[in-house]
Amino acid sequence: RLNPLEERMEYYRFTIPELDKGAYYLTAQLNYRRMPDPLADYFGIDLKVLEDEKQRMLAALEAAQDEGGDIRGKQSAAIIIVKPGSSGRPYTDRLMDLRVEDHPTPVKELRRLVKVHRAYDYMNEGDEHMAIGDAASALIAYGQAAELLPDNIEVKFWAAITMMTNGRETEAMAYFQDVFEADEKWREVVKRLPPAGLLPEDEELIEKILSAGQ
Repeated sequence: RLNPLEERMEYYRFTIPELDKGAYYLTAQLNYRRMPDPLADYFGIDLKVLEDEKQRMLAALEAAQDEGGDIRGKQSAAIIIVKPGSSGRPYTDRLMDLRVEDHPTPVKELRRLVKVHRAYDYMNEGDEHMAIGDAASALIAYGQAAELLPDNIEVKFWAAITMMTNGRETEAMAYFQDVFEADEKWREVVKRLPPAGLLPEDEELIEKILSAGQ
């Protein structure tokens, strides 16, 4: 369980020996960004390797589950992250909203979803770099996305489309080759993109893309 916490709430009001392992909800009373080092050590959480708030929240959920979790069992888990101040546009203020409603290992499944979310964040970051002509940074971001989801062909496909339409043909063709070798059906997807406005109506360009791996 994760309860809303006030900015000035006292976060650490007990000593380690007072914890009841079987019933204590780690994430219910701790601000994940202010987890005390002794408590993190007690639950075997290495704060140094947790790169962002999502990883800290997941680590807290997993630690609580490992200590027994909810006495009623496990069924669902969720992470919601919003910006500290409202812009009046909820769709931009909500940075992450992931939930697992019914699953035998909900926290494990939530971690998988967070990983997918992070990969698509990198994809968006790559697209933003390409939009301003920073191809080097875009390739790094796309590579990070592919590293997170090495078996997700769609990640490489859309990265290739973006690179191809921004003058990075060599890198794009290498990605297209990997995609087509993994699944030939993506060639058909390429043919359907121009009518949808996702690729230019350029027969030479389409033929060039479809030649990858041939």
